[in-house]
Amino acid sequence: MTSLLELIVDGNRLKGTLPTEIGTMASVQMFSVTSNDLTGTLPRSIGRMTTLQYLYVDGNMFTGALPTELGLLTALEGLFVYDNQLNGTVPTELGRLTAMSFLSLRTNSFSGTMPTELGLMTACQELWAHTNNFNGSIPTEIFAMPALKILNLYNNSLTGTLPTQLGALAFLETISLEGNNLVGTLPTELGLLSALTYLDVQTNSFGGTLPTELGRMTALQYFYATKNLFSGTLPKEWGQLVGLDGLFVGQNGLVGTLPTEFGQLTGLLDLMVNDNYLAGTLPTEYGKLTSLLRVHLENNAFSGTLPTEMSQWSN
Repeated sequence: MTSLLELIVDGNRLKGTLPTEIGTMASVQMFSVTSNDLTGTLPRSIGRMTTLQYLYVDGNMFTGALPTELGLLTALEGLFVYDNQLNGTVPTELGRLTAMSFLSLRTNSFSGTMPTELGLMTACQELWAHTNNFNGSIPTEIFAMPALKILNLYNNSLTGTLPTQLGALAFLETISLEGNNLVGTLPTELGLLSALTYLDVQTNSFGGTLPTELGRMTALQYFYATKNLFSGTLPKEWGQLVGLDGLFVGQNGLVGTLPTEFGQLTGLLDLMVNDNYLAGTLPTEYGKLTSLLRVHLENNAFSGTLPTEMSQWSN
C-alpha cells in the first residue's frame, strides 16, 4: 500500500498482535487501532513509518516498553498510547520529536523518572502522563515547553518541589499534580499564569502559606489544595478571582478567619474549608454567594451565630 495515507480500525474486536510488517507502510500519516483487544508489544518496525503524523494505539492491552525507534518518527505530531498495560521507562529518544503537539502516556505502568529530554518537544501543547508509576522530581525542562496548555501528572509517585520556571508557561490552562509526594511551597510565580483555569495540587505534602499572588490568576475556575500541609491564613487577595467556581482547601493547617473579600466570588459553586483551624464568625458578606451548591465548614473553630444572610443560598 504505497499510497495509503490513513488506516483507522477503531472500535472493533481485533485480537492478536501488531504485525512487524506495518513498518512497510511508508506513506501512512495516520495509523489508529484505538479500542480493540490487541495484545503483545509495539513492534520496533513502527520506526520505519517515517511519514506518520498521528499514532493511536490506546485502549488495548499492549504490554512491554515503548520502542526507542519511536524517536525516528520526526513528523509525529500526536502519540496516544494511553489505557494499555505498557511498562518500563519512557525512552529519551522521544525528545527528538520536536513536531509533537500531543503526548498521552496516561493509565499505564510506566516507571522510573520522567526524561528531561521531553522538554525538547517545544511544540507540545498537551502532556498526559497521569496514573502511572513515575518517581523522582518533575524535570524543570518540562516547564520550559513554551506551547504547553495541559500538564496532567496526577496519581504518580513524583517527589521534589515545583520550580519557579513554571511561571513562564504563558499558555498553560490546566495543571494537575494530585496524588504525588511533592513538597515545598507553591511558587509565587503561579500568579503569572494568566490563562490557567484549573490548578490541582491536592493530596501531596505542600506546605507553607498560600501565595497571595494567586489572586492575579483572573482566569482561574478551580483550585484544589485539599490534604496538604498548608498553614497561615486564606489570602484576602483571592477575592479578586471573580471567575472562581470551586475552592477546595480542606484538611490543611489553615488559621485565621474567613476573608470578607470572598463575598465577591459570586459565581462560586463549591467552598470547602473543612478540617482546618479557622475561627471567628461567618462573614455576612457570604450571603451574596447565591450560586453555592456545596459549603463545607466542619471541623474548624468558628463561633457566633449563623448569619441570616445564609438564607439567600437558595441552591
